[in-house]
Amino acid sequence: QLKRLISSFDCHVHELHLLINIDGLPLYKSSPGQAIPILVSIVNVPELQKIVFPIGLYYGFQKPNDMGNFLTPFVLKTIELSEKGFLTANGTNMFVKIVGFVCDAPAKKDILGIKGHGGYYSCTRCTVRGTTLNNKRVFTDLNCRTRTSDDFINWIDPNYRLVDTCLVKIPGIDFVHSIILDIMHLVYLGVMRTMLLTWYDGDLPFKLSR
Repeated sequence: QLKRLISSFDCHVHELHLLINIDGLPLYKSSPGQAIPILVSIVNVPELQKIVFPIGLYYGFQKPNDMGNFLTPFVLKTIELSEKGFLTANGTNMFVKIVGFVCDAPAKKDILGIKGHGGYYSCTRCTVRGTTLNNKRVFTDLNCRTRTSDDFINWIDPNYRLVDTCLVKIPGIDFVHSIILDIMHLVYLGVMRTMLLTWYDGDLPFKLSR
């Protein structure tokens, strides 16, 4: 797929920067079956930035029992292409590099083996410990130590990283800043939803008048 796309354009790069998306989606309303594709976009070639294509696919009635088995072929191929590259139609040896993962909070938990977004130690950027307020997990300490990729790889915080992940074998991934924050769960379903409910049906003086 990469060879076909590259041959369609006059690319003047020797390394493709890839953005990866992994997420599950239901296929039928009448069945619990779901598909989990691994999707790729190339971000450093302007002509290809809007093209998204699959490189892996899982289907089942539940998530994979072992996420490592699902991810291993992708990891092995990524390592091969990052170290050896592949020949394009014009004879150029093209390498690949993963620059980020775009996943929602549940999918990020599954592929990284980390605490879910409702956990006490679930922040992917710092070591803040959440507290429970009105049946919600909130994070109020703004001066906590930031996480680092080395901390993740070396399993420094067992309260955060719970299960091993084969993604650590891929060279060049920053397991803090290469994991893009999930705006849906952080803002739209979190802060913004709370604000809308408060303005509509909250307590005074926060509730808006008719």
